[in-house]
Amino acid sequence: MIAPRLLPSAARALLLGLVVFVIACMVYGRWTAKDWQRPIEYGITGIGGDVLGMQLAPIKAASEGSFPLIASKKIAAFGAPYEGSWDDFPTTEEFHVVVPGLLARWIGLFPALNLFGLLAHVTSALGFYLACRLLGYRREWACAGAAVFGFSLFIFARSLHHLSIGWAGHIPLMIVVARWAFSSSGAKTAEATVQASGTLLDRSRFLWAIGIAAITGVQHVYYTNMLVQFLGLAMLYHAFHRRWNLALRAVAVGTVAVVAFLIVNLDTFGSRIANGPNPGALIRTYQYLEYSGFKLADLFIPPAEYWITPLGQWGNRYFAEVILKGEVPVGSFLGIVGIAAFVWLAAAALRNLAVTPAHRPPWEAMLGLWVVIYATVGGLNAWAGSLGFVLFRSTTRYSVYLLALALLFAVRRLSSITLQWTPEKRIAAAFAVAMVALWDQVPRTPNEDPIQIAAAVDSDRTFAQEMESRLKPGAMVFQLPLMDFPECPIPGVPSYEHFRPYLYTKALRYSFGDVKGRPHSAWQNEVALLAPEEMMQRLESYGFGAICVNRGGYPDGGKELLEAAANRAATVFESPRKDLFCILLRPSDTPVLPPPGPYFGFGWGEAQRNAPGIQIRDCRGNSEIVLTNPGTEPAERYIQCFLLASDEREIKLSLDGEALASARLAPQRTARVQNMKVILKPGENRLAFASDAPPVLTMKGPQLFQLINFRVTGQPMTEQ
Repeated sequence: MIAPRLLPSAARALLLGLVVFVIACMVYGRWTAKDWQRPIEYGITGIGGDVLGMQLAPIKAASEGSFPLIASKKIAAFGAPYEGSWDDFPTTEEFHVVVPGLLARWIGLFPALNLFGLLAHVTSALGFYLACRLLGYRREWACAGAAVFGFSLFIFARSLHHLSIGWAGHIPLMIVVARWAFSSSGAKTAEATVQASGTLLDRSRFLWAIGIAAITGVQHVYYTNMLVQFLGLAMLYHAFHRRWNLALRAVAVGTVAVVAFLIVNLDTFGSRIANGPNPGALIRTYQYLEYSGFKLADLFIPPAEYWITPLGQWGNRYFAEVILKGEVPVGSFLGIVGIAAFVWLAAAALRNLAVTPAHRPPWEAMLGLWVVIYATVGGLNAWAGSLGFVLFRSTTRYSVYLLALALLFAVRRLSSITLQWTPEKRIAAAFAVAMVALWDQVPRTPNEDPIQIAAAVDSDRTFAQEMESRLKPGAMVFQLPLMDFPECPIPGVPSYEHFRPYLYTKALRYSFGDVKGRPHSAWQNEVALLAPEEMMQRLESYGFGAICVNRGGYPDGGKELLEAAANRAATVFESPRKDLFCILLRPSDTPVLPPPGPYFGFGWGEAQRNAPGIQIRDCRGNSEIVLTNPGTEPAERYIQCFLLASDEREIKLSLDGEALASARLAPQRTARVQNMKVILKPGENRLAFASDAPPVLTMKGPQLFQLINFRVTGQPMTEQ
């Protein structure tokens, strides 16, 4: 039963959440049922395309029961003719997929996602408000700070395509946990003098900390990372002062966050144990730790679309010229109120250090300093990256911590300064601050044109439903241009465009969508290099009923494919927007599974497909390709490929330790390997590449050479 004195606090929080939700509906234009049936973001331009793969496709899979919480994620609609698996890709924020997936069963896919997008603002505001109340700050200023934080540019920039990052409501609460963890009493804080009556704390701070840590552990891993760092520092601080009980408390809270993280990733760990590691599923290199790293200047430089035109032009010039661009859309800008709070916090810290004897800076400044030291370009995250720990490549996301810390400081100081004011005067001042923040921070125009979104959705739905009506239930669709999943865009086609037809069909299976890096999907690489007619025949033998083509991946719009379809009198139809077309095939009555294709094991980068019929891989070090002979007798095969290096080097090839050949590469000149005969024993055979010179450093990581259009054929190829 809720204590009677907590009921007013709960009612105020509920009212605040309702007000924020109504404002969010106004901002996004979500009033009618028709409005809710149109997604806020659909990937019409720029980074927004991530919403297709990071939210819409998994939410639809969850609505169909294929994306269970914690358990293994096998999705029959993807990776045809096999079953798509998403276990290899670590996803901690499954809550943001499973819950909308359940809602989508009743209210539809787009309304469910839109609702969660609006709730990012609501939960962020409520989280900030609750953090202020847990620290005992005045309600009026807590509400003002909640409005500033809940409608920060950071959340608008993340929008639906990075929804789990935009759900930042637990960040102020994490900061509260860190404040408690550093406290010498482990309970009371320096703000006790301004605590209002009826505070939510009393004797339950440790339980609050445990709960917040558990919630954090199942949210985005970047945020869990920072909480664990804060608690680790608190542990060291108390250990230095020999306060062992407080040090152990910090360890206990951090352990809860880590355990929650491990539990929600049981499917990933289970896949690794059962199938071995998959280094190709999530490729990170050191270069991007700098490219997308945090820079202090970004806090004060507005985005190009900022409402004050001269400042927007300044931001446009800056982000157009800077090499280390950070994450886009721009979300680090603090806004007028955020900048004022940050400057106030910095000034207070400098003033405390300037007096004699020096005073301790505000605790918010000390935590903020750690965030900067860790996240900034060349900071501790870069140091960790130099040792091989390169997971956290986009530390620009930690700007939201500096915003939360600055706002918490401002609310704390204003709660003290206005303690003797009348309630009416405090409310008026807090309301004015909130209005300035909303006027400044709320975008004047949405990220994507609603009219274009509606046209794209209608076109995709019409096309997908026609494709499903022409094919049998369970029919397989091969998608071109060939793309890997996830995070593998090609020129003209963002990473997750191939998910568009899936959103509107119920019983079709697609070749795209299986997490890259496992051998069973390697066959697609070889098929994509075939001539169109040969490709269609091969796909028919595997049982595919159609080819779905995105014209954006072909400079000529897929002309060769259309000509091949016309030559065989195949049925072809296209989407109303004419950006997709489908070629119907004649699947075999006795289909066979594709034979195993060459599997790129350790030492290789992701496949680059910069043009149709071209596949390039960077060799990052001594590496191997696994060639599988599914038969019971040795098989004669022939290797075809091109090698390209930026400098002079010799590449030696061997098969299962026995030397095959060597090639001397000249700078920027391709060397062709044609009809290199190999005898493959039954099972796996390992083709190794070794160089006599160290790799060259590029923006994409170290590179020995590039391997172009690697193929294994059953017969020698004639000169072309």
